[in-house]
Amino acid sequence: MYIKIYIEMRKITEKIRASVKFSPRFRSVRAVVKNTALKSVWEKTSRLLNFSRGSITTLKNFTRKAAEYWEKGDKKAAHKTVSLMLAYPGKDAPGPPSEYTETLLSLLGAFLKGEYRENRQAFINQTENLPPGTLSHEGWIRLYSIFLIYGFMSEAFIVRNKALGRAYEKARKERASEKELSLGFKAYMDSGDTDSAKKTLSRLEKTDLKSSFIREMRAYYFLHLGNTEKAASIRRRSFSSPDRSFLKYLEGKRVAIVGPAASDEHFGEEIDSYDIVVRPAYRGKENMLNPDIYGSKTHVSYYNIKRARAMKDAADLSYLQDLDFAVFRNRKHGFQEEMIKAQKARHIIENNMLFNGVFNMIPYAVYDLLHFSPSEIKVYHVNFFSSKKAYAENYYSKKRDCFRNYRMFAFHDCLTQLNFTRNILKAGLIDVDNNCASVLRMKNEDYMKRLEEIYKWIYLQNERK
Repeated sequence: MYIKIYIEMRKITEKIRASVKFSPRFRSVRAVVKNTALKSVWEKTSRLLNFSRGSITTLKNFTRKAAEYWEKGDKKAAHKTVSLMLAYPGKDAPGPPSEYTETLLSLLGAFLKGEYRENRQAFINQTENLPPGTLSHEGWIRLYSIFLIYGFMSEAFIVRNKALGRAYEKARKERASEKELSLGFKAYMDSGDTDSAKKTLSRLEKTDLKSSFIREMRAYYFLHLGNTEKAASIRRRSFSSPDRSFLKYLEGKRVAIVGPAASDEHFGEEIDSYDIVVRPAYRGKENMLNPDIYGSKTHVSYYNIKRARAMKDAADLSYLQDLDFAVFRNRKHGFQEEMIKAQKARHIIENNMLFNGVFNMIPYAVYDLLHFSPSEIKVYHVNFFSSKKAYAENYYSKKRDCFRNYRMFAFHDCLTQLNFTRNILKAGLIDVDNNCASVLRMKNEDYMKRLEEIYKWIYLQNERK
């Protein structure tokens, strides 16, 4: 059933793409379908499959189905399912050799039975030897997500580089499309190659891409050069009234951003010496972390979509009165609108320039705050999940282990966040504590190996449930 539905979805997708002008802001086909005559068909089929481009849940379902076919000896169905997952064969994406697909299926089948194969060097070498043209960019990103879902971090690192290589290759073409150039720009910015990004941006400026997206790209480019004033001046053209109030509040101030990573480093006094202290998901003074380590002050708090949804149904939101400002990823609830109207809250500046995935709240806060001219930003207690204990005690109201949620690394691309933070640190825009600095100094390959070593058993426990 999944296969038939997916084939229909791909047909509809191609019709939609053919009828709608490309925009880098569109994260999925669903974002533009509301403007097409195919809306009712799409919605009906989407309910059956819960499909969105690169959906983590969909990939997990397909991976399970492919592995089940393989374990039952139905090789043809297993290969077909993998080809649908990875979007091959295509116009210029022939797909991997059948031997590679079979090794992949064997590894996934073993994993789903609770076996973790430590010795995968031969498969890692096979992955390394695949040329970038084997898959489309979308296919590489889906394979990257699959490896992240199942904790194969060494392979994930290699495949992400293949996706970058594919984006470079397409962007360098003489007649590259707006989509290919936009993706190439994001790839160059992700890897810190601002020279190539500038050349790609110059080509994009000669196309029919919307001027608002060109401005967003320019702002992102200048930010990575360390020119925050130029980046901010571009962004401020679209500032709302709460944004302008926030600018007046933050401009010229020293800002500490405090993450929730487990730590025993006593920075509390240093954190509290800053003019403004920023934290994610503030829930009241009684829920604060150890003040000797994390400080005791909170002036601004950032809330993700899930937190805001939970707050909507909360009986008591009086703790929001402790804050000078609250910043939200979305604005769809009544309490948010009331705070925005009172100039006590605002909507975050979205980052549409990421090569893959979305930020967690700390990198989002960093990106957002850089547009409001603080005199200094220092980040504390952020280690990009590179410790065995992910969060400090009491950060969550209920005991949980976030890595039982297989979406974590695949949705919030860990390397996207690491690269962004490393790039702006290099540009001199922020400072970080020693623990964070040590992670940023790591090579991406070594960082991914550390993640695999820490979390592989948690991945297995998740699959056994």
